[in-house]
Amino acid sequence: MHAPGNNPHAEGNDADAPGNNQYAEGNEVARRVTGLMDAAWERALERDPVTANRLGRTVEHLPVGSPEEIASAVAQARKALADLSEVDLATADRETRIAAGFLQDHLEQEVAEEDRHWYRFGVTPYYSMQLGFYRSDLPHLAGNYVQVVEQLARNLDEQRARGIRIPSWACGIVIDTMRSYAAATPEIKAFDKILDGLQQDADSNNSDVGIGQYDGGAAAYEGLIRLHTGLDLTAEEVHRIGLAEVERLTGQIAQELQLTDEEAYRRQLANDPASYAKDSADLERRYQAHLDRLSGVLDEVFEKLPEAPFAIRQLDDGLAGGLTYGYYEPPGADGVGYYHYNGSDLANRPLIQAASVMFHEGLPGHHLQLGRQLENKALHPLRREQLELPTFAIAGYHEGWAEYAAGLCKELGLYPDPIDHYGRLSAERFHAARLVVDTGLNVLGWSREQAGDYLARAGFLSPVEVESEILRYAVDDPGQALAYHLGHWHLKQLRAGAGGDLKQFHEAILADGPLPLRLLSV
Repeated sequence: MHAPGNNPHAEGNDADAPGNNQYAEGNEVARRVTGLMDAAWERALERDPVTANRLGRTVEHLPVGSPEEIASAVAQARKALADLSEVDLATADRETRIAAGFLQDHLEQEVAEEDRHWYRFGVTPYYSMQLGFYRSDLPHLAGNYVQVVEQLARNLDEQRARGIRIPSWACGIVIDTMRSYAAATPEIKAFDKILDGLQQDADSNNSDVGIGQYDGGAAAYEGLIRLHTGLDLTAEEVHRIGLAEVERLTGQIAQELQLTDEEAYRRQLANDPASYAKDSADLERRYQAHLDRLSGVLDEVFEKLPEAPFAIRQLDDGLAGGLTYGYYEPPGADGVGYYHYNGSDLANRPLIQAASVMFHEGLPGHHLQLGRQLENKALHPLRREQLELPTFAIAGYHEGWAEYAAGLCKELGLYPDPIDHYGRLSAERFHAARLVVDTGLNVLGWSREQAGDYLARAGFLSPVEVESEILRYAVDDPGQALAYHLGHWHLKQLRAGAGGDLKQFHEAILADGPLPLRLLSV
């Protein structure tokens, strides 16, 4: 995965200025769409100081995340949608129609935040990452940072008043995450208030799971499916696709690896010391060995590779407990894209899926796609840059591509070791299982035990990993995990119907930059 909306430190240039892009040279319709894109870009930078800062903008304040700020953003999005609806796209060129479709979807997601933001917890491992970016990238706004934390405490209180609170079983990791931020800034007393409230949540014996337990939560989840996948599917449809895909992949594993007893094979791998890294240096060596096999292969199936190199870094200790694997950081000031890997608890983290993870996170996955995206100066910055806002329905495109890329490497013979081959297929099945478990936990009435048992059967996860995955689906970021396999599944469908050669298909997917999957055509 790549960090939610995160592209810290990338250098800006004159192409980031509103109006300085390919769309501004077209006809009146193109100019009107460009003007609306420019305005949306400026509004986005107001609410996304991390991106504004790395593009060289002067940042004088942080958005505190208050209900009043949300209401203002929603009102502006509604006005922009009305303006966009008055643009006659019948005679527009292809690029203008693509831009308008992207903008409309983004604005609709902004309007949805009016209610949706109450179902998001700013203290969980994924969403609290914003606090770290504010502190590291914008230290001159320390006073404003205090206000952000204070507002976060007020938001949590308002969520509790609405009956929306973190269940007690999830509070341990969340408390640890907040303690790491509090330790870095002990002078901010609002962290004490947050931690006191979380401890009360932990003591509440609330064992419920999923967003569907809250009033309005099921409807919010339906919107999150569209946001995270870019597709128009119901939870029931997603669940059925997941069940069918898990069954298909289980059969494929048995056939391709000639396994008559997969459970025994998994126990054998779990008990083999060779399945585990001795330390972080050993882990990096193994990751790099997989990447080295790509040399000379990718030119055969891609017209263009990113200019930026790719490297590996260990994840910050404060985030290791809440992230099963890690995250990808696109090229920044040093011109390098990084995978931040989880180097904790290595004795309990088998590396059967290490090759699949590297091809997903690096090349030809996130690094190829996002590296090219950031280097494509023909794209409007609203489409090119990775923004820190949860209002872009492109996770299905990004994570779907990364999973498609890891699967493509199987076609290219890049899993020569049977263990890596099994690791890839089990990884794909694990992502398919997420469709079942995420929908099950959030709206279909599954218990944590039921979800854990299903993940244990369908994936190759340790108990620690199962715990962090369930936290992710049911509390931290409901619906986000759907992006991986549904995106992969949708891209395979597009490829099957496209015809032509592989290079042409890949270029058709990559050349236009990120889009909600339902708007993607080849």
